Amino acid sequence: MFFDLKPYQATEVACQSGVNIYCLKNPHTLTLTYNREIINSKERPLSASEPKRLLKVRKKELIKTMLVDAPLLGFLVWLMGYLAGIALYFVFRPDVLGWVLFVIFTPIVAFLCYWRFRKRKEAITYYVFVAAVWLIVAVVFDYVFLVRLLNPPVYYKLDVYVYYASTFLIPFLVGAKFGSKRLKSL
Repeated sequence: MFFDLKPYQATEVACQSGVNIYCLKNPHTLTLTYNREIINSKERPLSASEPKRLLKVRKKELIKTMLVDAPLLGFLVWLMGYLAGIALYFVFRPDVLGWVLFVIFTPIVAFLCYWRFRKRKEAITYYVFVAAVWLIVAVVFDYVFLVRLLNPPVYYKLDVYVYYASTFLIPFLVGAKFGSKRLKSL
């Protein structure tokens, strides 16, 4: 896990704001960079509280980012499909509406995930978490606002299961491909 890093590990830890913390092989030094430009080119001794403070900043930033990526984006993606489904309900037959929405919104969601995750360096578990939250949001809101509220005769068909699978797989696969943590040896 990220928060268990030892100072002697040769890894790069990247924050979304662009601050990279290099934990060098020497346990008594640390070099900070900002947007790949060296701020302090000389290695300097670490104070006792500095690594803990930097990790607290990273933890707060990760929680804030996670709140945007997981529940907020998951809800917005679900809401786009829900509103489009209501708007297109009178244009397409209900048995093909799910497939039409799937064809329209799959590339849009894939691009949204790519745009959001392309410059990240998060662990794969982060994207599993985001994908799981998106899936939970989709299942719960579909049940509450479609199954219970509109009471369709048959809702859970193949198109809905494919939609649920893609709701999990798109953020996970795009995040794993374009936003996963890449460790660099020093």
